Amino acid sequence: MDVVLSETNVMKRKLKSLTERILFIDSYLIYDKSNSVEAVKCQILGSRNFLYELKIWKDDNSNIHCNCSCPDSSLRKNKCKHIYWFGTQKFGFMDSKYWTEELYDDFIYKNWLIDYSNNSREINKDCPICLEKINYSNEKTIRCRSKCNNSVHAICWNRYHYISGKTQCVFCRNELTNTIPI
Repeated sequence: MDVVLSETNVMKRKLKSLTERILFIDSYLIYDKSNSVEAVKCQILGSRNFLYELKIWKDDNSNIHCNCSCPDSSLRKNKCKHIYWFGTQKFGFMDSKYWTEELYDDFIYKNWLIDYSNNSREINKDCPICLEKINYSNEKTIRCRSKCNNSVHAICWNRYHYISGKTQCVFCRNELTNTIPI
């Protein structure tokens, strides 16, 4: 009976990760003493507007681990809907047992090591806040005209700005004083 209940709860959390509105707010790298990347910390805005922190790291055996500051993860020691959501959106796999060193390294490369100095980049396909596809023909977006030329959903930007108070581009961190809806 306990196993069935446990599996049911896991399935509920997985379903919530797919159906509830969860947003990616911010992220940064944590370095060790040798100046190597030790972990990634991400701020996630949950469906009830609580801000949680995910920590993703690679152990000595190259296994990828993740924990969250939400009560489900930090107190009950469960994989929470935020971890499932992050895995689905960033690694393509909900279950962390499928997260590989290559996916982790690629995530770091795409989010921190890309040079945004070239303004002739292609238009981004995904909103970096909600991590969903942007339909440029039907959805209002905010674009960083001053540096990287990337866009976010206008509704995501409004919620992000309201919660964080930040006015920097979520891609290049340049101040968004010259934004234009497209």
